[in-house]
Amino acid sequence: MGQQQLLLLVIALAVVGIAIVVGFTMFHNAADAAQIDTVSQECTGLAVRAQAYYLTPAYRGGGGNTFSGLTLTRVAPASANFPAGQTEDGIYEIQVQPQTVTITGTPKRPSAAARVVTAVVTSSLITLTVAD
Repeated sequence: MGQQQLLLLVIALAVVGIAIVVGFTMFHNAADAAQIDTVSQECTGLAVRAQAYYLTPAYRGGGGNTFSGLTLTRVAPASANFPAGQTEDGIYEIQVQPQTVTITGTPKRPSAAARVVTAVVTSSLITLTVAD
């Protein structure tokens, strides 16, 4: 009877250990996915601000139907905790052309950093892609 109880104890410990490892893996995957989703949301917000700049007349401080003059500090200003173009979850870069803006967001978690989010903005369209 002692050997059966010892065997059951070893099997139970193995099952619990496997469950813990699977739980850690699921947690890290979910954390990466959440950060990628947040960076996607933030890129979309920056894209909307870029479109607002485009549509605002030049005499009111906007682009007057051009993205020329748009800067990162205009769409992603610095906060008390982060410099311009950074948030808790991502680092953002902007490339401006007269009729197109490309916003690139990189997640800060090292395991999610390869999943770069790119938003291509025109006067009437925002295209968001996430690199695999």
